Amino acid sequence: MRFIILLFVSVLLVATISAEEENFRYNFNLDTTITGQIVAEGNIFPDMNYTYILHYIDYRHIKPSRIEFLDENYSAIKTFLFPSKGVFIRKTLLVFDFDGDSFDEVVFVFYDSSKVWLEYYDPSNTPQVRTKIFEMPIRQATRSQIFSITKAQLDSDKMLEIILSIGASSYSKYSISGLWAIDIAEEKTIWEKPSAEKIYRNMIYINKGELPSLIYSGSGSNSNTESLSFSQGHYFFQSKKKGSFIYDINYVENNKLVLDTTSQDYSTSSKAFIRAVDKNQGLLWEKYINGKAITTKLDTMHIGGNLRLLLSSYCMKALNKTENLLEIINPFSGKVEKRKIFNEKIRHMFLANNRVIVSFNKKKMFILDNSLNIIDSAHTESYFTPISTLKLDGENVFVIRDGVTIIQKIILFNKELKKQASLKANGIVYVSKKNNFISVFDRLKTTSKIYSLSYVPWYNRILTKVLRTIAISVLLSIVIIMLMWIATLRVSSNKIKRQKNELEATNKELKATTSKLIQAEKLAVYGTIASSIAHEINSPLGAIINSAQRIKENKNANIEQNINLIERAGKRAKVIIEKLLIGIRNNNDEVKANLVDVIAEWIEISDKQFKNLGIEINLEVNCNPELAISSTELNQIFTNILFNARDSIMERKGEHKSITIKAHDYNEHCKIIISDTGTGFSTTKLEKPFEAFITTKEKGKGTGLGLWVVKSIIDNIDGKISIRNYEMGAEVELIIPLYTEIENG
Repeated sequence: MRFIILLFVSVLLVATISAEEENFRYNFNLDTTITGQIVAEGNIFPDMNYTYILHYIDYRHIKPSRIEFLDENYSAIKTFLFPSKGVFIRKTLLVFDFDGDSFDEVVFVFYDSSKVWLEYYDPSNTPQVRTKIFEMPIRQATRSQIFSITKAQLDSDKMLEIILSIGASSYSKYSISGLWAIDIAEEKTIWEKPSAEKIYRNMIYINKGELPSLIYSGSGSNSNTESLSFSQGHYFFQSKKKGSFIYDINYVENNKLVLDTTSQDYSTSSKAFIRAVDKNQGLLWEKYINGKAITTKLDTMHIGGNLRLLLSSYCMKALNKTENLLEIINPFSGKVEKRKIFNEKIRHMFLANNRVIVSFNKKKMFILDNSLNIIDSAHTESYFTPISTLKLDGENVFVIRDGVTIIQKIILFNKELKKQASLKANGIVYVSKKNNFISVFDRLKTTSKIYSLSYVPWYNRILTKVLRTIAISVLLSIVIIMLMWIATLRVSSNKIKRQKNELEATNKELKATTSKLIQAEKLAVYGTIASSIAHEINSPLGAIINSAQRIKENKNANIEQNINLIERAGKRAKVIIEKLLIGIRNNNDEVKANLVDVIAEWIEISDKQFKNLGIEINLEVNCNPELAISSTELNQIFTNILFNARDSIMERKGEHKSITIKAHDYNEHCKIIISDTGTGFSTTKLEKPFEAFITTKEKGKGTGLGLWVVKSIIDNIDGKISIRNYEMGAEVELIIPLYTEIENG
């Protein structure tokens, strides 16, 4: 059987590995195609749930460039046309709730060849607001120019402000760089800090701790031909080909100035750094990265509930020697708490669900925990670029771009870096976390394809080739099983004959053993009956002996009364023997007994014996005395319980010797409680109170059948019995049905 299973699994595994295509947990479904590129989303308009912002630039100048606001069905609800063909907009626009009205506002960054300006748009206001909140001249608004904005709280009002960073991936004549803080409500600049530093979108505003802070990082340039510095309020641009130029923020040249590296405002594009400042640009801490750092990237994460910075940097230490770092930094002190060095250049660093995703140039990607330890890895044919995260069916997945320059594939990975979906697509990707769709913008066609994601049931993930292989494997296994079955028929026949002979011998032995067991069981039953007879007959025999002794010893004794006692005791002994031998009640048996009469008769027979021992019997009968039980059985019950009580009292040897019998009506029954001042029931007796042959009396003085007999009688009349101890001794509680005419009829 193991051979069959191994064969089946091996064939299935080979088929799965050799499959030409992969089937994943999710499918990309093309929902629609729209003109333009989706760049942002938010709750912007008050009369709809969600809005997408679409950016459209026609590089062929056939249609005007524009910004469109789309509803959830991708229909345009508002359009902003660009004023001229030379106007551009950065796609790094800011969507946030500026004024706290639960609706988002939008800040756009526009620029042309002579200036850059910011526009604020609030459609939830009445009337709608669209206004210019900042403008400054520029001379080099090329596509290498980088504009980035982030929100911050810089004053005491409830309105938010923004910080604009300006930089460039490479510098040229009249390049500028720096930070500008802008008050949206007042439409003015709060402060500005021009510099030569290369700030690459790496701005983080932290409004926690004792002092709110702006933290940002910059990359260093390793260019040997061009450089940019800033000192004494002027930019110093130096180029081996173009010469040197000195100009201020308004492009007024002053070539007589000499670069002063000791001035308070000195900065350079050659150094990489990370810096924290307060809302007024006061320095809190800063850290320069040694070597010529080409790139830095900054993000935040939480470790043990504490906010931390995650800094990635690539440094050129010496010729052909690099250092690739990931550092976890305390944002309030600037202290480096954890560091990890990689031998390869970090291509991208991305933070998702408090896990760090790092991709390298050598076609691999790692997931690190918050201690920067590698917990998962993946390889690809090309280069990974992490984009964003999505939540599908409660599970977080990573959206990864796989390809160089032009996107080749969009891949979804789960947290273990297992592929969940794959899409061949060329273009720029936007991920909607709100509605879980992915748009891919084709720059040549100026259109975006919108893809939704759907779950693929497990049975639809099985490839056709695998199904075919499974069918072949099943048929092959059936054939092999049939051949093995035929081959084992002859062996099985001999085995069956041998087993038959063994079974016949075992059967004979079993019959002999069964006969012995039956005989032993009969002897055990006879012993139980004999013990019961001896125990139950002992009481009436004692009464007969006592009456005979009274006649013999006392000539004046009432002979007639004693003879009547002897007669009644003899009859009771006869009935007891018949009961024990027959084991069941005959239809002609008496099923009615008077409780008071039975107790009086019992006391008449046994009272002298109890008085001689100093035991007092107390009666308190407050119930209907007519019970649904025979007098003999009721007398038998009292005999067993009261004689047990007698022995227990005498064993205790206490001064107070009494037995109390109480009876009262209880739900169409009579509840009888018999209590004594004896030693009480043992722990063993309380655990198994009605099991036969269990007794605590000395050998020869008890059979252990008393309560067993009582329980049998009580069960036979549908009554109940329970035993317990109390502070003075033991209690036996009996619940016996009352006699009714219906029962008798």
